[in-house]
Amino acid sequence: MNSFTLCRLASGLLLAALAVSTQAAQVTDTTTPVLGRPAEIVSGQFDIVNMTRPGVRPRVGDLVRIEYVFSDPDGDAESGSSIAWDRDGMFMSNDEAIIIPEEGRYGVLLNLGTDCFVSDPCRGNFYTRTFVVDQ
Repeated sequence: MNSFTLCRLASGLLLAALAVSTQAAQVTDTTTPVLGRPAEIVSGQFDIVNMTRPGVRPRVGDLVRIEYVFSDPDGDAESGSSIAWDRDGMFMSNDEAIIIPEEGRYGVLLNLGTDCFVSDPCRGNFYTRTFVVDQ
């Protein structure tokens, strides 16, 4: 083998090695994730509604329900929103509606959500409402 053949062989191997390393770098490069905006309720569209006696302050035995209008500035659909009712700071239920069992200070916590496989962030803003039942 003469030096000219060895030189062509070495340069061919060098080019192949460079091509592989360039491809490997492209595969392992990472990009910064694009973050959207969190879900929110439409301004003023979050309330506790007395379903037993609409428009009247809740009393013991009444069915109350949380009502809100979901909005996501990125256009993502609602998915995985969570609701938590409490009485005097003690957890009661995750349902959209509850029956008031007794007097006390009631609250509801709403955390809006979107599909975590599609959206980032997938957890939205928190909203709370409280009311007192004294009869």
